[in-house]
Amino acid sequence: MTNPFKFSRRASLVTATREASYGLNIRAKILVGLVVLSLVPMLIFGCLDIRNSRQARELDFTRMELEHARSILQSIEIHFDSEIDHIQTAVRQRIAPSLARGDFAKLSAELQLLGSTTDFECVSMVDLAGKVSHSSCPTQIGADMSKQSWLQGALRGQPAYGMLQPGPKPGSNVMPLAVPVFRDVDRKEQIGIVVVLYRWSEINNILSRFEVSGKPQTLANHVMLTERSGLVIWCYDPAEILTHHLIEAGMTSALQAREGREGYAYETTEHGIPSLSVYTHSKAEPGKVRPEWLLVVLNDPDEVFATVNERSRYFFLLLAGMGVLLVLMASWISASIAKPIRAVTEAINHFKDDATGTKVTLRASGEARVLANAFNEMIDRIVQSKRELRETWDLHQSILKTATAGFWLVSSDDRLVEVNQSYCLMSGYTEPELLGMRIGDLQPSESPVNAVHEMKMMLANGQNRFEAQHRRKDGSTFDVEISTQVLLHREGWLVVFIQDISARKKADQLLLQSLHDKRALLKEVHHRVKNNLQVITSLLRLEASRSAVADTKQVLGYMRGRIRTMAQLHAFLYRSGTLASVDLGVYLGKVATEAFKSQELHHDSVQLTLKLGSVEAGMDQATVAGLLLNELISNGLKHGLPEGRAGEVCVELQPVHDENTHPDGRWYLRVSDNGVGLSPDFEDKRNASLGMQLVTDLSNQLGGTLVIDSATGQGVRFTVVFTVQVPTALVMPP
Repeated sequence: MTNPFKFSRRASLVTATREASYGLNIRAKILVGLVVLSLVPMLIFGCLDIRNSRQARELDFTRMELEHARSILQSIEIHFDSEIDHIQTAVRQRIAPSLARGDFAKLSAELQLLGSTTDFECVSMVDLAGKVSHSSCPTQIGADMSKQSWLQGALRGQPAYGMLQPGPKPGSNVMPLAVPVFRDVDRKEQIGIVVVLYRWSEINNILSRFEVSGKPQTLANHVMLTERSGLVIWCYDPAEILTHHLIEAGMTSALQAREGREGYAYETTEHGIPSLSVYTHSKAEPGKVRPEWLLVVLNDPDEVFATVNERSRYFFLLLAGMGVLLVLMASWISASIAKPIRAVTEAINHFKDDATGTKVTLRASGEARVLANAFNEMIDRIVQSKRELRETWDLHQSILKTATAGFWLVSSDDRLVEVNQSYCLMSGYTEPELLGMRIGDLQPSESPVNAVHEMKMMLANGQNRFEAQHRRKDGSTFDVEISTQVLLHREGWLVVFIQDISARKKADQLLLQSLHDKRALLKEVHHRVKNNLQVITSLLRLEASRSAVADTKQVLGYMRGRIRTMAQLHAFLYRSGTLASVDLGVYLGKVATEAFKSQELHHDSVQLTLKLGSVEAGMDQATVAGLLLNELISNGLKHGLPEGRAGEVCVELQPVHDENTHPDGRWYLRVSDNGVGLSPDFEDKRNASLGMQLVTDLSNQLGGTLVIDSATGQGVRFTVVFTVQVPTALVMPP
């Protein structure tokens, strides 16, 4: 038999010790890792601080720039409102009276005077048909402005303005302003329109005062003023005025300002330059006529966050320097730990499986020395464990060799790996012949039990025990009992013990044959007893027929009924197949029916009612109960229902219930009738009556208590309460 422990070599223990030495090296690596990880909190806190600083700078800067933008737009609005007021005052005080009187010389002089200011490029009088009748610019006289959309508002009596456009003079940009002229102050009759071309250079001067510094490429605080459509009407680059369109360029700041919002946004200009843009818009006021302007201030994010970025660079440089320093320190510590560990590892590598006495010699201190001592102790334990393993192996071998049961060790592919000598003797095979055979090779093809299938079931259930047949080497078969168990440390492997049960099978067959013989004998005994009792019954009937004495006939009839009751019990046992117990309800039903039929008394007028439960009772109790029932029925028919009286006899067998209507284990047998009842002197005659003596004696033999209830003219009820004693039934095999 091969050694199942041959794979348990000391090399695994050496590996475990080597892994323990590696553990120290891992500690050194963990130390390095912890040092590196210590930089992580610093990195996290530094990044959080930088983020908070950037957010604070962003909020402070945008709040300041937004106030700056509001002040710019407010200055423009104030200047524009003052110009509108100036024009309206001139029209109301000087131009409207001259036009109303038809003093066109005075009108031309007033237009020239108003146009001579530095803010206006040209001042013209337009009639209600849209024609220029008088102008400070002679080239404008006769011009048709009726198609100008901005003039329509003035024609309806309200001041109006147009979009920025190139002026009459080269290189100039003007914004047309139209003010209606009325005949008198009640503003009921409009007589013309004054159109002023407002020089945009004045707005340029205002915006230039707010331009701080920087070049267009860096977007350092540059202001861009646009119309509501997004068309640029002033910016840092004159070439983009009236040519650049912020909304068409997709700038978020202009879109947000046109929707009536103000704030800031990170975006990219049309030139691809990133910008932190602050935006706002002009606000309408009641009674004021002013254009809807959008104001965007562009700022270079790098310049806005220059201080924060510089601080971030210093932080990361400091963190990198600290990281390099910590890694160098950790590497030095790791090397100081790893050096003795490598020495221990090299000593362990020289350990050979066959050199169990090899010890590790190491001149070191600290944990490496402790590891070397632990390895030397392990070597000693290996030697001791090998000795104990050999002793255990020898003990197992001796147990398997001396065991009377056969032994298998079955691999996961259903092949025999180990067998013992006992199974070799059972099967006639030698050990080398059995090793490598499959389980099915030892099972006869006609065997009803598939051992392989049972083994698979065992794998699912954890263990199993069953009977089967095995085939010997000479081809003969023998019965075996197989006990199986899963081998825990090898998946799919089985430990199997086989017991030869051929002798036990033969003994079982002999015992079964003996039981068959005894059954036949007992059935024959019951049959003969029944026949003998029937013969006695026939003799008594013949004797009664020959006697002329009525009392003798009656006594012989009673005896015949009692003997018939015992014969019925033997017939019942003969047919039922059990020898120790009967169904008392079924048996008493047959006894009552036969006893009732045997009485040759007015069968048509007396009815028999049966209320019988089912309970198993022993043969002795059944005999007594049958005799008792026969006696009570005979007495009831004779004395309770004399000839000529109609009535009913009721037989009951039911369990007794306690006060909670639960069965308490007792039963009662009751025979009642609705006849004449007991006579008043019944108690005086009771002891002299043979029938009542039999009823009392049989009740005592049954182990019960007899209770008699009667009322004159209302019948009588005999009740026996007893405990059913059921012996273990002996069921005969078929």
